[in-house]
Amino acid sequence: MTTQERLQAQAARGRALAEGLTDDQLNARPDTDTWSLGMQLDHVSVVLEKATGEMESVLANGPIPAGDPTAWKPNFLERKFITMVGAQPGGRMNPVPKGFEPSEARLEKDAVLTRYAAAHARLIAVVEQTQAADLKRIRVPSAAIPLLKLSLGAWFAAMLVHTDYHLDKAETLLPHQK
Repeated sequence: MTTQERLQAQAARGRALAEGLTDDQLNARPDTDTWSLGMQLDHVSVVLEKATGEMESVLANGPIPAGDPTAWKPNFLERKFITMVGAQPGGRMNPVPKGFEPSEARLEKDAVLTRYAAAHARLIAVVEQTQAADLKRIRVPSAAIPLLKLSLGAWFAAMLVHTDYHLDKAETLLPHQK
């Protein structure tokens, strides 16, 4: 499955998780330490918006180096980062950088899903824009740690892993929502 197809599948999966839920169910938290399903989707939207904004900025500021995107392979640091943004052994959780937290305010399902779909659409547009690009040579800074620059390929991979992680977390909340 291509990156674009995986992003489209993730957008559909997030929508399906919230389908049929009321705003109260979307906001239900099993305990104070666990994000609600709405918060999981909101956090994914925040992360995708910030990461995609960095990607768009880099792509707008120079020529896009041509290459075969399928030739991209992560280096050691990129593999570590991609692993870090996904599920951790033993359920350990990494801290969420300041500014990347989901909203603590009551979320409205329509607004959450609109934002979630828009965040995915923006990232899909970047993937489409770079269909013939050398994903290793395009370096994108982190919105959380600007000194950290990873290849565009690493950012695509990290966003897929991170979104899957939060969709899996959201899915575990469904029994609490019904």
